[in-house]
Amino acid sequence: MTERVGYIDENLLETINSIRFKEVSLGYRTVTIFPSQDLNETQLGYSIDYTDTLSDMGEGDWRSSWLVIGNEDETGILFLSILKKSSSLFTALFMDKGIGWHTKLLHRLKSLRVL
Repeated sequence: MTERVGYIDENLLETINSIRFKEVSLGYRTVTIFPSQDLNETQLGYSIDYTDTLSDMGEGDWRSSWLVIGNEDETGILFLSILKKSSSLFTALFMDKGIGWHTKLLHRLKSLRVL
């Protein structure tokens, strides 16, 4: 499974490692950022399983450009949408097989250094 993170830019890995907090609570919500060395395992069940990719291009499907970086205990997971021209931070909650992923944009990133 170690090959999964291979496509991630080294700057992104550095940025994730440089985040000063790994967990923060705001009122009733707690946000956890996973360490970069755990990113392979955190993709299991989202973009990949043990034998195949789980991403697709249909409505509600998980996208191959999405990278799980943490979780938020009230709404679900935190992920980055990593595209060549832009990146964005989202939260997502899986509704059910008929609906798929419900995503909410949290922040458009001009640079991954702003995390």
